This record gives sequence, structure tokens and C-alpha cells, in this order.
Amino acid sequence: MEKISYTPLIQHLQDNTELYNQVYREYEMKYGSIDRTVLSRWMVQTVEPIVRAVDALYPDHMPQTFRACYTYTLQLLGNKSGIVYEGEYQAAWSLCAQVPSLVALYPGRLLSAINAALDSIRAHQPERVLQWVTALKSTLSYVLSLEEFLALGRIHAWRAGMAHLREKAQQEFDNLRDVLKEALLHQYADLKSDHAFEQEWPGLAAPQFIEAPGGYVGYGGVFMAPPKVAQLGRHLLATDGQQPYAFFADAFGSVLLADVPVQPKAILKRSNLQGLEVFKTQFGKQAIPFDDVISAVLLPSTLVLTRASSHHLFVYGWTR
Repeated sequence: MEKISYTPLIQHLQDNTELYNQVYREYEMKYGSIDRTVLSRWMVQTVEPIVRAVDALYPDHMPQTFRACYTYTLQLLGNKSGIVYEGEYQAAWSLCAQVPSLVALYPGRLLSAINAALDSIRAHQPERVLQWVTALKSTLSYVLSLEEFLALGRIHAWRAGMAHLREKAQQEFDNLRDVLKEALLHQYADLKSDHAFEQEWPGLAAPQFIEAPGGYVGYGGVFMAPPKVAQLGRHLLATDGQQPYAFFADAFGSVLLADVPVQPKAILKRSNLQGLEVFKTQFGKQAIPFDDVISAVLLPSTLVLTRASSHHLFVYGWTR
């Protein structure tokens, strides 16, 4: 940490050397050796700017801010995610310098929320992590509370492809202060439409093939066998007979969520071809070019089907 240049932080470290050495040793016992060079780089490039921003306004909160940053850094470096995805975490943590009042009050909760968001987006939309960071950064200057920070995070995550957050994003948007709504409307002009949240596939006059998520687990997918889909209540579920998933999709992306509280056999029992037959009645048989469909679910503006010859879900969408 000899490269840290901020005098108040240097003094704090000198006054608490044994404390931080003990914390470091505890994390080494849990994770193994932590590279001190990488740790030093994190302290200088990522943590010090956060500490400076907090100390400039709330000097009494600087110690707890640094302690939270230090322990979360050790955790990320210990489990290697802070090394493998260093650029993503550092970009996301830099958001903290824009909201020093929130960091001062909730350093652990804020960092935990940011890290959880990165983990979730990376699991489902790995190429859009930095898109989320950039989008959130553009609206943070209007944030006054942790709740607003989290609300904006969810809305931007939905726009980054986290389709399961669409309904929650609508609720969050409706409850935002006008200045935050205006900031989002400036960023996402389509939100001005009264049906922005209701329309999963805007601008599609007729059904179109959208994508085929899923895939064989041996090639980086999620299914061990050709899956089947079924509708339970308002939710679309999929399974290969071993693992159940909830499936969400809209124009911004799709998500397969594991660990849903439904047994695979319950999904298989409810899977059928009724949705496909209704779809063909409405839009014509030629709209689906497959003759090996084994299950289908028809939602108001989405058809999801599976095939005996594929490990993918085939998604079709249109505007209601």
C-alpha cells in the first residue's frame, strides 16, 4: 500500500496497521495467498478515489468506508473474480465516487449490491456488464437515496437484457421522482410510450423468430437433453428432466433462471402442443418451419417451442 498518496488514508493505515494485517491474514486463511501487488493496485486505482470522495464531504465516515472497501476487495481477490473481471469491478466501483453520501452511510450494502448486480448480469448477459455500468453512471447525479440507486440499477439491468426484471422495472419507474424519470426518458426515448413496459416486442407487426437460447450443456449451454416448456400460472418454465428453469424474454434479451421451486416432473406433465396449434390457427401453419416440435407455450405476444432434435428454446415474438 506504499503507493497510496492520499495523506488522510495513509495516516489511517498507519494508525490501524495491525487491524488490517489481521484482516488480510484471515482472508488468506480462507482463500489462500492473495497477491499483494494486485491488492496494492486495487487500493490505489479503485479504493483511494472512493475514500477521497467520501472524506471530502464526510471525514468521520472515511474509516468505515475504507474498511468496507478493503474487506470486499480481499473477498474479490481471494475468490479470483476481482482478478478475472478486474476491469468490470473497477468500473462499477468507480460509481461510488459519484454518490459519496450513500457510500458514507452504507458502504457495505452499496458494494454488495454492485457486486451482486455484476455477478447476475455476467451470468446471463456477460457482454453487457459494462453497458450496465455506463448506463447507471449517466443517471447517478440525481440519486438521493440507496433505494433510488437500487431502483435505477434494476431498470438499467432490465435494459441490459435481464428480462425477468421488466415488471419490477416498471414498478420502480412509476415510483421514481420526476427528475429521475426525466433522466431515464432522455436515455431511453421509448419509455415515453404508454406501452413501453407492456410490449415485449415493439415494432413487430407479424410474428418473427427472435432467438434460440439454451443449448447443450457440453457446448456451454444449460440442457442435458432436449427440453420441454410449460406454463404454470403466469410463468414459462423449461426443463430437460433434471433441472427446472424459469424463462423470460423481451426485445432486450432473455434469461433462464435456475433453482425455481418447481419439480421437473411437474413441468413435463404440463407440457403440450396446444399453444402451437392455437398459434398456427392465428398466424398460419407456414409460420413454423419445424415438424419435430415436442412442446410449446403461447403467451400474449410470445411463442416458445422446443424440438426433439435440439437443446434450444425457439422464441417467436410480435407486437400485441
